[in-house]
Amino acid sequence: MVFLVFVVFVVFLVFVVFLVFLVFLVVMVFLVFVVFVMVFVVFLVFLVFVMVFVMVFVVFVVFVMVFLVFLVFVVFLVFVVFLVFVVFLVFVVFLVFLVFVVFVVFLVFLVFLVFAMVFLVFLVFLGLMSSASGSLSSGPQGSVWLDESCWSQTSSGGGWRPLCSEEPAADLLGALVGPPMKD
Repeated sequence: MVFLVFVVFVVFLVFVVFLVFLVFLVVMVFLVFVVFVMVFVVFLVFLVFVMVFVMVFVVFVVFVMVFLVFLVFVVFLVFVVFLVFVVFLVFVVFLVFLVFVVFVVFLVFLVFLVFAMVFLVFLVFLGLMSSASGSLSSGPQGSVWLDESCWSQTSSGGGWRPLCSEEPAADLLGALVGPPMKD
C-alpha cells in the first residue's frame, strides 16, 4: 500500500513537473514569437519608410543622384553591420580570453599549492626519518650543521634554533626536529 502511494506520488510529481515544463516552454515560444513579430513589424515599417523615401527622391531628383545615394546607403549599411559584427566578435573573444586567463591562473595557483604541500610533507618526512635514524646525512656544508655547538635550545625548552647554519633548509629542518644526534 505504501509502495503504491509512493508510485502514485512519483507519477503525480513527474506529471506536475512535465506540466510546468510544458507551460514554461509554451510561454517561452510565445515570447519568442512576440519578439519576432515585433521585430518583423518594425522592419516592415522601416522598409515602407525607406520605400517612400526612395520614391520621393526619385520624383524630385535625377536618376543618377538616386543611384549614388542608394549606393552610399548600401555601403553604409554594410559597414554598420560589419562594425557591429566585429565589435560583437571582439567582445566574445575578450570574454573567452578572460575566462581562459582566470582558469589558467587558478590552475597555476593550484599546482603551486600542491607543490608547496608536497614540499612541506617532504620536509616533515625528512625530519621524522632523521630523528628516527638518529643522525642526518651531511649537506653541502659538511659538518657545519652537524656540529652540536651550532645549536641552541630555545628558552622554553620546546625546540631548537640554529646558530651558525648557512643553509635555509637546515634552519627549517632544525626548527622541526632539533640538532642531529652524534653516533
